[in-house]
Amino acid sequence: MVTLREKQINAIKQMLNLNQPQTKSVAAEPVWKILVYDRVGQDIISPILSVKELRELGVTLHVLLHSDRDPIPEVPAVYFCAPTEENLGRINQDFQNSVYDVYHLNFISPISRQKLEDIASAALQANCVANIHKVYDQYLNFISLEDDMFILRNQNSDNISYYAINRGDIKDTEMDTIMDSIVDSLFSVFVTLGNVPIIRCARGNAAEMVAKKLDKKLRDNLFDARNNLFQMDTSQAGNFHFQRPLLIVLDRNVDIATPLHHTWTYQALAHDTLQLSLNRLTVEERATDGVRAKNRICELDAKDKFWTSHKGSPFPTVAEAIQEELEQYRCSEEEVKKLKSSMGENDVALSMLSDNTARLTTAVNSLPQLLEKKRLIDMHTTIATGILNYIKTRKLDTFFEMEEKIMSKTALDKSILDILSEPDSGSAEDKMRLFIIYYICSPHISEMDYHKFESALSEAGCDMHAMAYIKRWRGFTKMSTASNQYEGAGTKTVSMFSKLVSQGSSFVMEGVKNLVVKKHNLPVTKIVDQLMEMKHSQDTEDYYYLDPKLLKVTETPRNRAPFQDAVVFVVGGGNYIEYQNLVDYAKHKTTSGYTKRIIYGSSTLNNAKQFLKQLSLLGKNCEAYNILSQETVCDALTHKDAEHYNIAKGPDMKMSSNGSTSGSDVSSTKNSKEKVEESAISTHGSPKLYVYNVHVQNSIYPPQFIQQLRTLKKNIRFYSMQKIEPYRYRCLLCRTDNMRNESQLMQHCVGRKHQQALSDGFAVSVVQNYHKIFSSLPMEFQAHQVVFVPYPKVPFVKCQVCHDRVQGNTLMDHVFSAGHIQRLSTRKFSQYCLRNDMLASLGCEVSEEDSSDMSSKTNKLLSAIVRPLGRQVPPVEDIVFAEEDTDDDLSEMSMKSQVIYNTAHSITSTCNGDTVQPDTVAQMADKQPVSNSTVPHASTKAEESKKPADSDKPAPKLEHNIVLAHNPHARDIFESLENRLQIHRMYLYTHNGGIECKLCDKKYKLHIDEIKKHLCTAQHMKAMKKDFAGKLKHTYFCEPCSKYVNLECNWQIHLLSVEHNQRKDMLAERNQSRFVEYECTACYHVMFGSKVTINKHLQEPVTKAKKRKKEIKLPQNVEKLLKSRVRLNEQVHKLCQESEKVLKAVELNWKCCEAIQTALEPEFGKCLAFPFGSRVSGLGTTKSDLDVFVDTGFMYSGMLYQDGESQARFVTRTAKTLRRHPDFTDLLSIPHARTPIVQVFHKPTGLDCDLSFRHGLSVENTEFIRLCINVQPSLKSLILILKKWSNMCKFHVKITTYALSMLAIFHFQISGYLPSLQRIRQLDTTETRIIADWKTFYYGKPITDLQQEVCPCDKTTKQLMCEFFGYYGKFPYDTQVVCPLLGRTVAKIDFHEDNASRLPPEMQVYVAKINESDQNEVFRSMAPMCIQDPFDLGHNLTKACPDSIVKKFEILCQMSHAVISSNEHG
Repeated sequence: MVTLREKQINAIKQMLNLNQPQTKSVAAEPVWKILVYDRVGQDIISPILSVKELRELGVTLHVLLHSDRDPIPEVPAVYFCAPTEENLGRINQDFQNSVYDVYHLNFISPISRQKLEDIASAALQANCVANIHKVYDQYLNFISLEDDMFILRNQNSDNISYYAINRGDIKDTEMDTIMDSIVDSLFSVFVTLGNVPIIRCARGNAAEMVAKKLDKKLRDNLFDARNNLFQMDTSQAGNFHFQRPLLIVLDRNVDIATPLHHTWTYQALAHDTLQLSLNRLTVEERATDGVRAKNRICELDAKDKFWTSHKGSPFPTVAEAIQEELEQYRCSEEEVKKLKSSMGENDVALSMLSDNTARLTTAVNSLPQLLEKKRLIDMHTTIATGILNYIKTRKLDTFFEMEEKIMSKTALDKSILDILSEPDSGSAEDKMRLFIIYYICSPHISEMDYHKFESALSEAGCDMHAMAYIKRWRGFTKMSTASNQYEGAGTKTVSMFSKLVSQGSSFVMEGVKNLVVKKHNLPVTKIVDQLMEMKHSQDTEDYYYLDPKLLKVTETPRNRAPFQDAVVFVVGGGNYIEYQNLVDYAKHKTTSGYTKRIIYGSSTLNNAKQFLKQLSLLGKNCEAYNILSQETVCDALTHKDAEHYNIAKGPDMKMSSNGSTSGSDVSSTKNSKEKVEESAISTHGSPKLYVYNVHVQNSIYPPQFIQQLRTLKKNIRFYSMQKIEPYRYRCLLCRTDNMRNESQLMQHCVGRKHQQALSDGFAVSVVQNYHKIFSSLPMEFQAHQVVFVPYPKVPFVKCQVCHDRVQGNTLMDHVFSAGHIQRLSTRKFSQYCLRNDMLASLGCEVSEEDSSDMSSKTNKLLSAIVRPLGRQVPPVEDIVFAEEDTDDDLSEMSMKSQVIYNTAHSITSTCNGDTVQPDTVAQMADKQPVSNSTVPHASTKAEESKKPADSDKPAPKLEHNIVLAHNPHARDIFESLENRLQIHRMYLYTHNGGIECKLCDKKYKLHIDEIKKHLCTAQHMKAMKKDFAGKLKHTYFCEPCSKYVNLECNWQIHLLSVEHNQRKDMLAERNQSRFVEYECTACYHVMFGSKVTINKHLQEPVTKAKKRKKEIKLPQNVEKLLKSRVRLNEQVHKLCQESEKVLKAVELNWKCCEAIQTALEPEFGKCLAFPFGSRVSGLGTTKSDLDVFVDTGFMYSGMLYQDGESQARFVTRTAKTLRRHPDFTDLLSIPHARTPIVQVFHKPTGLDCDLSFRHGLSVENTEFIRLCINVQPSLKSLILILKKWSNMCKFHVKITTYALSMLAIFHFQISGYLPSLQRIRQLDTTETRIIADWKTFYYGKPITDLQQEVCPCDKTTKQLMCEFFGYYGKFPYDTQVVCPLLGRTVAKIDFHEDNASRLPPEMQVYVAKINESDQNEVFRSMAPMCIQDPFDLGHNLTKACPDSIVKKFEILCQMSHAVISSNEHG
C-alpha cells in the first residue's frame, strides 16, 4: 500500500526524470543532469533521498539556487524551488548569464499568472525561450519525515509557529498570510494523496480558519472543470481505496501539556535531547585518551530496520536491543575468524578445501551486510550513549515519572516544591516544564502556594514569562475536562536492566530507573478516536463537518460509518510524543480487527525547549499588551458613578468634586480599588458589573429590556444583549445582530446556540474584555461601543464601520481617524443608537434638523484631524482654517484633536548618516512652519482676508517642504503607503480579509502591491480628480539612474526593476551614500536619491507639476486604410464576404441552439433558445460569438424572473448542468452583471456562446438592425468598416458593436436613407409585442414599401464614411442625445426629472416607468456620450464611456474626415 512518503518520493523521482513517467527497465541509462534547489526544496528532498539515490537518478551535481555557480553548457538543469520573488530573480539572472543549456522549472507550490509572465518576459529579454523546456507546478510543499508523518516547514518555521499565531499584536493581514501558507501546503498534501477529505475541526480558533480556507480551496478546484487536480480520485486513491479520508484539524491549544512533557521513548528522547531535525541528529562524542571530542552526524531513515522497529520503544528496551544486536554481530564475527584460521596452507587444510568452499562463499556474501550492521550498531550505540548522558545529568527519568503521576492523578512520592528546590534535579527548563504541567493539571492552586512555587522557580533561574501566558490560556480554556483528559497515564518500575547487567553491557545504567509506560491515549488521540468512530461526545459534538464535494454546506455528518483513514493536522506545531501515541492507537485497533491508518502532520515540529521559548515570548507579549489595570478602572470612575453603583469606600477615603480621591489611609484606597476591580470583572450578571454612563446604559441596555430578559428561567447574563438600532438587537456572546424585535430576541436567548455560548468560558471572557475596554474609557466616548463588536482574540474589538480589528490600547486613535469619522457620518449608520453622541464626542454636534448637512460638517471637521500630506505634524495652533469654518464645533474639535497631534511622532530624514530636521530641510529663513505646504486644508484666502487693509507686507513666499516618502513607524498596511498616496486612505478599508475601495466599489487582496496597483488605475484616478485634481499629478526623478518618470505606475515599476537596484547598490557602495525616497509637498515632486538631490532641488524655485496632455493621433494603419481607395474597397469586400459566409451558416446557429435546449431540458423542463447578435444580423465574422437567449417560460416577455437574484440562480443552474455535458466546455458563469450570462464553447459546432436569461429585447434589437440593412444594403458595408475602424482605434472596449450600429443607423435616419422606428410602427399598425413594459415593433409588409418612404442611397462606402465622420466629428455630445426611436436628437436637459414633461409623447412610457418605481432604470443623461436604446428607453448604450474616450472619438472622427476629404480622388 502506497504511503504519503512513497507518493512524494515517486513525484520527485518523476521530476528528476524530466517529468517523464518512470520505466521499469534497468538497462536504461538515466539522463545526467544538475539539480538546483532552494532551502525549501533542500528540506523536502533531504529526508527522503540520499546522495547515492540522487546519483542513481542521474543527478551529477546538486547545488543551492543562491550559491555561486559557474556556467555548465550542454547540461540540462532541473530547478526545484518555491515561486518567491527572490528565487525568480535569481532564475532570471541565470537566464541572462546562460548558465545552463536546458531549463526544467519545477515549482514547489503553484506559481501565479503574474510571476509566470515575469519569467516569460525575462526569457524573452535573455533570448532563451527555446532553452526553457517546461514549467511545472509540483504541489510538494510539505516535508515527509515518516511514512505516516509530515510537517509543513523547517526553514523559517517561526513564521507559522505557535507564537506567530497566538501573539497579541498580530494583524489580520499577517494572520491571513499564515493561514494561507498553511492551507496551500495542506492542499499539496491531498493533491499528492489524490483524495478529497472530509474535514472536521473545532470552532473559534486557528483550526477553524485553516479548515474553512482549505474547504473553499478544495471546492474551487473541484468545480473548475479545466484545472481539477482530483479528476483521478478513484483510480489514484493509493492509501484510501474504498473510503475518503477524514481530515481532523486541531489547534495546539487543545493540549499544551504534552509538548512540554518529558518523554521516555527513543525517537522522542532523541528529539528532546539531541535536537533531531529532518531525520538527522548530531551527537557530541566525549574525549578519551587524548583524543579530542568531535561531533558525529547520524542519519536516520526507513532503511534502518533497527530504527524502524525501536523508535517508539521505551529507552531501556532500546538499550537492551542494542546489546542483543551487538552480541549477534560478535557471534557472526567469530565464525568468520574461525573460518580464516582453518584455511591454513598445510595438507589438512587442502583436504578440507572442498568442505570450506561453501562456507567461504557464504561468509564473503554476508560481509557487506555485516559491515552495514556494524555501522548501524555503532551509530545507535553513540546515540543511546548521548541520550543516557542527558538522562543521568538532568534526571529525566525522575521528571518523566513525576509528570506521568501528575497527569494520571496518582499520589506523588515527593512534593513538587522539593524537586523544584533541589539544585541537582534537572535544568531550569526541566523544572519549568514540570511546574507548567502541574499548574495545568491541578484544578486549584492557592495564591500562597503559587508564590512559593514562583520563588523556587526564580531561585532555580527559570524564566517566569511563560507563566503569564499560561495563566491567560488557562482562563480562556475549558478546564472542566482538564482533570480527566490524561486519564490512564502512569508508569511502573521493573527489574533494573537484568539483561544489560547479566550480559556485561557497555551502557552504565546505574541510577537510572527502568520505567515501563502504561498504554493510554493523549487528548489528541482521544479526539481522533471519537471522530473516527463517530462517537457522541461532549468534546467533539460542536466540531464543524465540512465536505468539499457537497454543493450545500452542512454541519451534520452524512456518513455515520466509522472511518478507516484519517489525517490529523495540528496548527501551531506537533511533536513525536503525539505521533507515537497515534501510531500505538492505530496498531491496537488493527490488532483488534479494526483497520486504522492515521497520518500525523503539523505546521512545525518543536521539542520542549523550543515550545517553552515560544511560551515565554507570548508571556512577554501578554505583559506588553495588557490593556486594563486596576488603576485604569478606578480612574475611569467619577463621584456620581461611584454613588450610582454603590461602590464601597473606606472611612477616610473621600471623593472630591473633580473626581479625585483624597484621604490619609492608603490601604483604604487600595481596598477600594480591589473592590472596584472585583466588581468590574465579575463573571455573574449583576447590575454592578461594569461602570457606564447612565445615558449610555439606558440607551443601549435599557432597564425594562434587561428586566424582561431576567424574567426568563434560563441563565441570561447581564450586558450580553445590546440594542444598536430602534428595531435591531445584537447578542455580544454569539456576535449576531439580525434580531428585529423583542420576540426574536427572546427566542434567541432561550436557543441552544446562546445557551452553549453562556457555558463557554472563552466566549464569556471575550465579552468581559469588550466591557473592560469601553468601561475604562471616558464617559463621553463610551457610546462608541455601538459600532464595535467583541473579537474572539483578546485584547481586540472589531469596528463595524471600517471592518478593521482594533486593539484596546489604540481604540481612541481609531475613533479619531479620518476614515472612521467620514464613514460614521454616512447615511448607512444614521439609524445607530447614540450616533449623534458619538459624533458629538468627536466635536460635531448634529441635530435632527441639520442631519442632512452631516457630510459637509464632517468634511470641515476632517480638515482639523486629517493627517497632513507630509510626515511631519505641525502643532495645532499652526493649523489655519477657512474663515467660514471657524465655528464652535471646529474650535472644540481642534482642542480634542490636539491629543492626537501630541502623540504623533515628528519623522526626520537621514542622509549620509546626518540627521536633517524638517525645518532645516525646508531652509526657512524665519524658522516658521509653512502651514500651506504641510496642511492640505489650509486656506490662503482666509489668511489674506484676516490681514488689515492697509497692510503692505508682501505675500509669504512659497518654500520647499521635503519629507520622507515612507513612514518608518508604520503600524499597518495603510500607513506603509507612500506619503503622496495617503490621500487615498479615506476611501480604503478592510473587508472579509481583503481591501475594498469605496470610491470605485472594487475589492482586492489585502496586499500592499494590490493596493498600489489599484490606486494607479485610470478609473480610480479619474474618480479622485473630482476632489483632489491638483494633488494627484506628481513628477518623479531617480538620481542613481538619472531618469525622469511621468506616472505613478511607471515609477513603481522603475523602483522594482533589476537595473535600478543594481545601479543603486553600486553607487551607494562607491559613494558611501544612502539613497532614500523623498517628496516635496510644495512642488508635488518625488525624488529617489541622496543629500545631493535634496540640495539641488532646494536651490530651484517652487513649481507645481503641470498636467501633460497626451497628444491624440490617428493610427498609421487607419490613415493608410483611409487614404487608399483600393485598399479600402478590398477591406470592405473582404468583410462583406466573411459576413455573408457567417450569415449563410444559419444551420450552425440553430444546431447549437437545439443542443442547448436539449441539454437544459432535464434542469428546466421545456425551454426555447433564440439566437441573436452579429452572427444573426449579418454583421458577424468567423470569430464572432453566438448570443443566445434562453426562455424557460414567460421570460421572453419579461414577465417572470427579472430580478437579479433569479437571474443569478438561472446562471448558476445552467453552468452546473452544462458543466456535466460532454459537448460543452470552457464554461464561465458571470452571475452578477447587468445582464448575467454563461459563456460556453459548443464542441460540435465550434461556436463560442453567450447565454442570457433576461428577456427578448435583445432578439428584437437584432431584428431591427436586420430590417434596416434590408432597406439600405449599403448600411451593412458601412457598419462593417466602422467596426474595423473602431478596433484599430481601440474604441471597441467602451463603444460596443451594437452602439456603433445605432450611430450608423441614426446617421442614415437624419440623412433620409432610413425611417425612424416610430415611423415604421406607423406604417404597420399591427399590434406589437410588449417586452418588459417596452413596446417593440412588427413589420409584415414588403420591404419595397419602406424603401419608397426613404431616399435611395447610391453613394460609395468611402463617401458614407466621410459623411459619418463629418457628422459625428461636430456632434454636440454635451447637450444632445442620439435617439433612433425618433430619428432626431433630444436635448439632454429634457431627461432631467424636473423636465420630464418636456420629453416627446413617444417617451411617455419611459416617464411613467420612472414615476412608478425608483427601481426602474433612469436614463443616464449626464454621461459624456448618450445613445438611447430604441426599445429600452431608460438604457444609455454608452453610459460607461468616459469623457476621455468621447473626446478621442470626436477628434479621430474629425481626423478621419480630413484624411478622406483630402484624398477624395485618391
